[in-house]
Amino acid sequence: VRDSLDPKGGRPPLSVEWAAIRRACDEALDEQIRNLAESKRTAILDAEAAVAAARAEVEDAFREVSELRDFLTETELCVAHLRPILRDAEVKLGLIEALAGELGCGRAHLVRAVVTLKEERSRLTAQISVLQEQLDQNRTETQQRPCEEKQGRWCSSARRGAEERWAEKPETGLARKIGRWIDKAFPYREDE
Repeated sequence: VRDSLDPKGGRPPLSVEWAAIRRACDEALDEQIRNLAESKRTAILDAEAAVAAARAEVEDAFREVSELRDFLTETELCVAHLRPILRDAEVKLGLIEALAGELGCGRAHLVRAVVTLKEERSRLTAQISVLQEQLDQNRTETQQRPCEEKQGRWCSSARRGAEERWAEKPETGLARKIGRWIDKAFPYREDE
């Protein structure tokens, strides 16, 4: 039902009721379009975030593989050689965790204590090697000295005493010694 044509050649004017209905429909349509655009924008942002997270994980994996490849190249190891090392490390980690549980302390504390003990051990080993060198040097110096220097006056006085004993009565001392040996070997018996 047309009332009259718009003088500008457009649509004919609507009644006030139809205009209100049209305006309400336009506003509802605009609201739906805004909601769709908002949900589309949210979906796009969520998809971009998911893609960025997946890309970051893939890049991290490639970086880890690249670092592992560089490590293996630099250390001249292959995966077959690395597996036993990793198994051994896993066993040691299990032992450390068990020991930490038994002692009631954290793994980090236990590792620090072991590192401290290893450092002290290396320090003591260094001290032992220094003392061993000093001992070897003293031994060498002592072996190179003549007898009198080693033993001082005692050596010369002992030598003089022995010389005097043998010089005074060598036959008598020797005869007594030989007599004692004969008596021990052939005891004297009065029965015979």
